[in-house]
Amino acid sequence: MTRRCVLITLSLVLSLAVILTGCLQGPTATTNTKQPGRTTTTEKPQYGGTLNIMLGSDITTFDPVTTGQLIGPIGWLTNEQWIQMDWTKGFAGSGKVDWMNPGAGLDDFWPYLAESVSYPEPGVMVFKVRKGVHYGLNPKREASKLVGGREMTADDWVENMDMFLNHPNAFIKASYPKTVPLIRVTKTGPWEVTFNMKEAIPDQMRMWHWLAHGGGYHFVFPPELWKKYGNIQDWKNNVGTGAFMIDDFVPGSQLTMIKNPNFWGKNPIGPGKGTQLPYVDELKMIILPDLSTRLSALRTGKAELMSQVTADDAKSLFLTTPQLNHYKFLPGPVNCIAMRQDLQELPYKDKRVRQALMLATDFKGMANVLYGGDAEILVYPLNKTFTRAYMPMNELPAEVRELYSFNPEKAKKLLAEAGYPNGFKCQVICNADQSHVDVLSVFQSMWAKVNVNLEIQQKEFGVYVGYWFGRGNKDMFFGLQWGIFPVYLYFGSMWGTQFANQSHVNDPPGTEPIIQAAYEKVTSIAFSNPAGADKIIRDLMPYVLENAWYIEQPQPYQYTFWWPWLKNYHGEASAPFYQYAWIDQTLKKSMGK
Repeated sequence: MTRRCVLITLSLVLSLAVILTGCLQGPTATTNTKQPGRTTTTEKPQYGGTLNIMLGSDITTFDPVTTGQLIGPIGWLTNEQWIQMDWTKGFAGSGKVDWMNPGAGLDDFWPYLAESVSYPEPGVMVFKVRKGVHYGLNPKREASKLVGGREMTADDWVENMDMFLNHPNAFIKASYPKTVPLIRVTKTGPWEVTFNMKEAIPDQMRMWHWLAHGGGYHFVFPPELWKKYGNIQDWKNNVGTGAFMIDDFVPGSQLTMIKNPNFWGKNPIGPGKGTQLPYVDELKMIILPDLSTRLSALRTGKAELMSQVTADDAKSLFLTTPQLNHYKFLPGPVNCIAMRQDLQELPYKDKRVRQALMLATDFKGMANVLYGGDAEILVYPLNKTFTRAYMPMNELPAEVRELYSFNPEKAKKLLAEAGYPNGFKCQVICNADQSHVDVLSVFQSMWAKVNVNLEIQQKEFGVYVGYWFGRGNKDMFFGLQWGIFPVYLYFGSMWGTQFANQSHVNDPPGTEPIIQAAYEKVTSIAFSNPAGADKIIRDLMPYVLENAWYIEQPQPYQYTFWWPWLKNYHGEASAPFYQYAWIDQTLKKSMGK
């Protein structure tokens, strides 16, 4: 059975949220035993060498504005954002976040290209632009010479945001057409930029993510590039403030970056504190769509690391390459079945029907059949990675815990009470990917036992995305939900017209009073008291689960593997952190690589 995980991400993200857990143990497997507050090594960083990483698909976007697409893995390396993930909160520092995903709260981030950020009143965010940040200068590239290595300015920020908000192809403009015209981004001082969204309430909470953290789209570019070229989709025209500069790109084969000698960043923590970043001279992204080829490249040392490794492949690596370090993690996004509970003609309007489908699902059995038991069950609306906002199963009310038990007889009883003694027929839209079909086939088999006949409707990827973004499903929809960064900024699956809200919960806002009240409370304190906002989410979790608006699949654990010569690396998947890693050339040579 194919177990590929198709992760369709919109916010960076790419990077996946996880927790520090025990790992599957092979006979001689090594484990990352990093604990919060400890450093992995007392060795001082070494400069030089090449960091080789692998990509499972080609790089197709270099201009996130005019294409309306994610810039992919290069963005944080070449261009950077106003606010980014706080390296000192990761395993190199406090260990609060493992940085397989963009954190759980606003307090997991720090001003980056911003020197500071403040929130003087609701709907207003004031940035102090960091001085002394220069764009990289690669004398081999005309676009880079055009910018000339000049200093980044507040005017750059304002012009960038004008493009991000108002370009016809900009993703945020297409996603939030009613909110974007209400946003004001202005230069309010020589080194100060103010974002004003007071008119955009109640959408402003979600929008702060897109504005301040970029959602994988908003990076700082020199505005003169768009003026001269119209777009910067040609990789040769990429210029940024990041630790690396693109030196060469062969589509379908490899992208090569070289270090930016004018990079402004210094290491903030550990034995290398205060030293100039990055440490490696070169970073290569090797494009290898075939999984077996990627595993071979890791085993032979042609690549330093590999993430998102399934349990089956992890067991193989434990046996064949026991000298690798590894880290086990739980991805944050999870596939759920959404049900249109807003349509009177569908059965899901009745909570008893939704609960019956939960009771008709053998979650533990699914975890065993699909993932050999190496999976978590309670992963929606967020998983246990997010300790501050997560309520574990043993703390949930008994009636909620019962929904995760397999009880077909009670499911039939609830269906009969709701007026469906003979069950009903239903349809679910999914991506035409075998991993979707595998999971839904298990649901189909289980639900048939309570006379719910599930028809699986596979859609080609482009058509599927159209249904997803347009919320075009008329029955059920199978797709990703994000219980991640920070959960209180989204309420994504339970609020308004967001594309994640495939079940149409609290749509329009106010029709689900308890959700609406929680949203309003969170909105009022999210920036001043993130921990308090998380508590509201935690207290809301039993209500969300009891209503069964979404039915999640069990979430399998994944693994990251890396060679011991890759230092100051602890399993992080997010690209912003490659600048902190260094290569122990002596150790690499001693290991015959």
